[in-house]
Amino acid sequence: MWEEILKIIPKIDASTLSKMEKTLSSRFARAAKSLGKGLVATLAGGGIIGSILAIAEKILNPLKEVQETIEKLLDSSRGIVENAKQFGAQSGELFRLQKMAQASGMAPEELNQLLVKYQAAVAQAKADPSKDTSVRRYANDKDMVASFFQFIQSLNTLPAQKQVLVEQEVFGEKATLRVAEFLRTDFAQLSKQMSLLPAEMYTKRLDKDSDLAKMATVLQAKGEANSFIKNSDAMNSKIIAERDAARQREADKETRRLQSYDSLAAVEKTTDAILDGLDKLYLKLNDFVVDGVRFMDNATDFMQKLQGSRLFRMTSKFFGD
Repeated sequence: MWEEILKIIPKIDASTLSKMEKTLSSRFARAAKSLGKGLVATLAGGGIIGSILAIAEKILNPLKEVQETIEKLLDSSRGIVENAKQFGAQSGELFRLQKMAQASGMAPEELNQLLVKYQAAVAQAKADPSKDTSVRRYANDKDMVASFFQFIQSLNTLPAQKQVLVEQEVFGEKATLRVAEFLRTDFAQLSKQMSLLPAEMYTKRLDKDSDLAKMATVLQAKGEANSFIKNSDAMNSKIIAERDAARQREADKETRRLQSYDSLAAVEKTTDAILDGLDKLYLKLNDFVVDGVRFMDNATDFMQKLQGSRLFRMTSKFFGD
């Protein structure tokens, strides 16, 4: 930049350049040696332990994530299977319906509430066949998921005003926007867009995972029962006394802190003042740097304009540039 502005080309002779190279090489060597000693000291001390803990953390974190995935899969599968049994349906059918509801912005819990209300309406229609209701034709259905699916599909064939009346009759209230969107879904098109598999494909896997969830629950209960015996046998008066002593030490520490509150507050006040001063200094330095950059930008613009001026060209010719 300076060469472009001032037309000054710096020159260094060979001996000076060689001397600079040796000086820089010596400095870099000393810095590298010092850094190497620091690393050795760090690893020889707490650094080794820290490194081991860091490596262990890297190993255990993925395992923790996998464990969370297992728990989520088992709990979800078991919940779907249990709900499907409540509605007399295959778990895969409920799973497919839940996914289509999810695509409409509904949570599984919201869908389950609709199914429960629909199941109650069907039960009432079956209990009183003489009563004219919107679900009377479904009164003898046993699979509530399949029945509900057929009902909401037929609901879409009704005029908009009639749909609202039926929804209020069956579900007891006007559907929310999310529910209304779901009830008016083109399920054939949505299923195609989502590339959903046949219900049997999901049922097989959900039932298997539900059985594994039950197995995990049994093993957990068994383990806790065994741990109770071991822990109870290990428990004694010495442990209780040591535990109370530790509690007392912590209580004494809290008391000392309360007694020294004024001193701690003074230290905190001084620390805050120092940090506040450093923050102000940083802001001033930042302003100084910004002003410097602006000055250099303005100087560069000025020199560029000066180079293009008639006076500069005349001066350059005069000095033989």
